[in-house]
Parts: sequence; structure tokens; C-alpha cells
Amino acid sequence: MVLISKDEIVELHDVNQENCISIFIPTHRAGKKVLQQEDSLALKNQLKEVKSKLAKKGLHADVVNKLTAPVQKLIDNTSFWREQSDGLAIFIADGFSKIYTLPVYFKGFNYISNSFYLKPLMPMFAGDGNFY
Repeated sequence: MVLISKDEIVELHDVNQENCISIFIPTHRAGKKVLQQEDSLALKNQLKEVKSKLAKKGLHADVVNKLTAPVQKLIDNTSFWREQSDGLAIFIADGFSKIYTLPVYFKGFNYISNSFYLKPLMPMFAGDGNFY
């Protein structure tokens, strides 16, 4: 599991370009929902929404598919889904991709702007700036 540090939050904050995509979904550690691939389906639905939003902004399908390719790879990676925690946070932009499996529940949503949406990550930090 890749946890997130305060330095990584700063790195995410410093990305400033058109179409920064933030995706958050709740995930499951084990059980029926993992076996039935509900988490990958939730991400697939978020990706569908993101692609629709980008198309409405006038981006060509080839550009959208290239930008969202890291998310599509996750959806298709069955071993990735067997090693989840409570939440998944994904940040992608042109030439940038960060994926965090975190022990924090997130409500499923996506956000596209000139910077990443980081507010759901803030409660994880206390003390020395690292989340354990």
C-alpha cells in the first residue's frame, strides 16, 4: 500500500495545468464485493463520467483516452483490486499520474479543474505530517 506524505501533497498541489483529474472511490479489503469486482466497476463508472465531462469540454476522444489511460489500466488489473484498503485516490493530468490506496473511506466522486482536489486527504495528516 502506498501511503501519502505531506511532501506528496505539496507535489500534487503544485501541479497546475488544464484538466487535472481527481478521482476518489471507496474500496473493500476483502469479501464478496472484491470477488464481484464492485470496486473496479465503481472506478469504471467514475472514468465514464470523467470522459463525458472532458468530451463536453471539447477534447477529442484520442486525447481523452490518452489522458485517462492510467485509470483504464487499473480497471483491467485484477491483481490490483485484491490489494485494496478503504479508499482509492487517483490524480492524473497530462504527463502526470499518482495513485494512492489509503486506509480512509472516500465517497465516490470526480473533479476536473486546473489543479487537483485535495480536500478529502487533509484529515489524514496530524503531527509530523505523515499518515500511518
